[in-house]
Amino acid sequence: MKKKNSSIDWPLLTRYFSEEISEQERIVVKNWIESDPKIRKAVESLHTIWELSDKDSTTWDVDSAWVKLTQEAHIVIPKKSVVFSQTLQSADRAKHFPYFYSSYAVRYVMGGVAILCLILSILVWHWVGTSMHQQSATQEISTEKGQQTKIELTDGTRIRLNAASVISFPEKFSSSVRECTLHGEAYFEVAHKDRIPFIVHMDGATIEVLGTEFNVQAWPEDKQINVVVAGGKVLFRSDRKSDLQQVVLTKGQMSHLSEKGIVSPPENVDMTKQLAWINGGIAFENAPLRDVLRCLERRYNLAFTITDSSLLSHRLTTSFKKEDPTNKILNIIAISVDLKYKRTNDTVNLYVVGAK
Repeated sequence: MKKKNSSIDWPLLTRYFSEEISEQERIVVKNWIESDPKIRKAVESLHTIWELSDKDSTTWDVDSAWVKLTQEAHIVIPKKSVVFSQTLQSADRAKHFPYFYSSYAVRYVMGGVAILCLILSILVWHWVGTSMHQQSATQEISTEKGQQTKIELTDGTRIRLNAASVISFPEKFSSSVRECTLHGEAYFEVAHKDRIPFIVHMDGATIEVLGTEFNVQAWPEDKQINVVVAGGKVLFRSDRKSDLQQVVLTKGQMSHLSEKGIVSPPENVDMTKQLAWINGGIAFENAPLRDVLRCLERRYNLAFTITDSSLLSHRLTTSFKKEDPTNKILNIIAISVDLKYKRTNDTVNLYVVGAK
């Protein structure tokens, strides 16, 4: 995983706003924006200022704006910090806004717009805590519990990242191989590139393809990796065994890697159930209650407790639609293992029927 950085590539962001950017750069910026809701919100604010800067300059109460924004963001500014006022001269502005005085962003010299952009840039730095450097080797995108996101790579590959997952990949692939690393679950639509394989690394396993669609489920806490192929063909191999166990999976087939590093033979599965999460649904087929609860924790940002841990091995087969409310899902899960539940905010307690 890449080491995160708090700096931002301002020239690249400026070209993005001005629509004077290459397709590859556009994808890099888009993925960065979609990697975190706070980043998206901050960039939207910056873009609003960019659009407003085309209009006539207005008198701004900069001191009040500064106080309001820093208070809302919970930022403490040291007393020795530079204070920008409405009387800031052009030369001083240019010194503090080197990138926005480029040929792409001359409009920022107008009125208090430049000062507000500085304030917003500080807020972006405070919110983001990540890097958008063109020079960095890799990008890392993660999702929180209850969150999903879509990613487009520079080679045209599209990825849907499920909740509580992390994926890292180069900003630009080499001419001989395309590689990424996944912790969690993701659905891949790999762009076909002759003689340039696409490789997904997980903890203890590797998937290699040329062009196909497949789903990978590889949360470390599950201690098992599941691979389902929706189209094409993939090579799924274990990195834990000296004999390098591997299988070839085709459309409609599934295999899993056990905690001991053993790859199971291909088996035909119901693709609708296996990929239900992509369309907002959720499905379980002969799944232990332990796995079901983990899935619900990620999907709905919940925390479960259970009075009888022996029931965690109880297996369930059920499915839910996107529009099904969370409480309905919890009720059905509880009934299926002869339990009741009590929900307090995001905590759900499962207890034996009749127990106090």
